[in-house]
Amino acid sequence: MTNGVVIWTGSPGGSAFGTNALSTTTTYTITGTDSAGVVHTTAPAVITVTPVPVTLSISPSPASVTYGQASVVTWSCKGASTCTITKNGAVMWTGSAGGSAFTTGPLSTTTSYIVSGKDMAGVLHTSNPAVVTVVVPTVTLSISASPTTISTRQSSVVTWSCQGASTCTITKNGGTMWTGSAGGSAFSTGALSTTTTYVISGVDLAGGLHASAPATVTVTPVSTSTAGYLLRNIYSTYPENGTNTYEASAIQAGFSSALGYDYLSSNTTSIYTYTVTLKKGDIVRASSQSEISDESDYSNGII
Repeated sequence: MTNGVVIWTGSPGGSAFGTNALSTTTTYTITGTDSAGVVHTTAPAVITVTPVPVTLSISPSPASVTYGQASVVTWSCKGASTCTITKNGAVMWTGSAGGSAFTTGPLSTTTSYIVSGKDMAGVLHTSNPAVVTVVVPTVTLSISASPTTISTRQSSVVTWSCQGASTCTITKNGGTMWTGSAGGSAFSTGALSTTTTYVISGVDLAGGLHASAPATVTVTPVSTSTAGYLLRNIYSTYPENGTNTYEASAIQAGFSSALGYDYLSSNTTSIYTYTVTLKKGDIVRASSQSEISDESDYSNGII
C-alpha cells in the first residue's frame, strides 16, 4: 500500500520496485493474511521528499534606454514545474524551468518584466520586477532676431535651434514657412513691411509638441513730416521713347498724387495730368523725380 492506497496484490514472496517520481513524502506498507484469516501489517517505509527550492532571477541590460531603443532581459527559473514571464502584467511566455535571454524590441514607455514559477507542491513564487526605464530626450528650442527693430522694407537675420525633436517647424505670423529635422541655422527675413513674429516648435519622440517663445521683428514706418512723401527709388527705367522713368513707393495711405506724364503712352510725347489716391506700398512712376515730390527732400532719402 502507498499512503493507504493498494498498489499491488499477489502471492507470498519478495521482490523490489522503483517508485515513480515523487513530489511529496510517501509511505509504503505491506500486509499479509495468514491461513486463519488474520491480517498482519508491516511497519511503514517512509520516503521523505524534500521540495526543490524555486530560484528566480530576471534583469535587463541596459536598465535605461532612449525612446525607441531596446534592452536585453536575462532570466532564470530553477526548481519550478512551470515558469512564466510577464510584461507589464501580461503573460508573454510560459514554459519549463530553465534560463535564457531575449531582446525587448523598441520601447516607447518604461516597461516591467517578472518571472514566476510554481514549485512541485503547486505554490507560486515570483521574482522582483526587472524595470527598463525609457527616457524621452528633452526638446530644446531657441529663436532670435537681429536686429529686432527695423524700418519699413529692411530685413533682419533670424537664428534658430531645435534639438532633441523628431521634427521641427518654423512659423511666420502663424503660418508654416519650414519643416525639417532637428538642427540649427539662420535665415534672412527679406524686406519686411509689417511687424513679424517667428516661432519654432518641435515634436519630441513621444509625440509631444513643444514651442519656443516668439522672436518678433518690429517694423517701424519711415518718419516723415508730410503724409504725401514717397520713398525715393534707387534706379530709373527707360521707356521706349527714351525718357527716364523714376519709381517710388508710398509710405502712407490715403493721400493723392498728381502725375504729369503717362509713361505707358510710349508712342507719343503727349503730356497727361491725372491724380491718383495711393495706398501704403503702392508703386508710383513718373518721368522725373520732381513729378513725384519736391527735390529739396532728396537729402532725407525721400522724394
